[in-house]
Amino acid sequence: MAEKQALVVMMDDKGSVNRAGNGSTNNSDFDLYIGATDPASFHRLRGRISTQLVEWCGQSRTAPVVRGKRCKLTIDFFTDLGQGGKSSSMQWNYGSESQGPPAEVCEFVRASVEVTQEWFERQKNMVMSAHKRTLKRWWQFWR
Repeated sequence: MAEKQALVVMMDDKGSVNRAGNGSTNNSDFDLYIGATDPASFHRLRGRISTQLVEWCGQSRTAPVVRGKRCKLTIDFFTDLGQGGKSSSMQWNYGSESQGPPAEVCEFVRASVEVTQEWFERQKNMVMSAHKRTLKRWWQFWR
């Protein structure tokens, strides 16, 4: 959004997850968190991939009127990465104050945030706790 990534979500069927941001126009969290979660999260999200989403792959669409901050949404699907794999992607260009992608696309993006949100919050809290521990003065090493 406006040349800054407001959201990144990557998952695989083994539970690997990468996440940055929340997707909002006022996102200020650009740190990328990488780790693992329950593979069931990936399978719940994969279950949200509809025939229509697959049909939009290979296309790039731009809203007829772009108002507000410029937004670009790219959704990539990868299959059989260990076997040479295939990727399919779709791209939507629109403005923060204009009509965005179809509801089905927005619902899929929201679902990707929902299935990773609890993990994402735990990662941020873990990093914040570690950061607080490093803020002690050198002579307070015993605390």
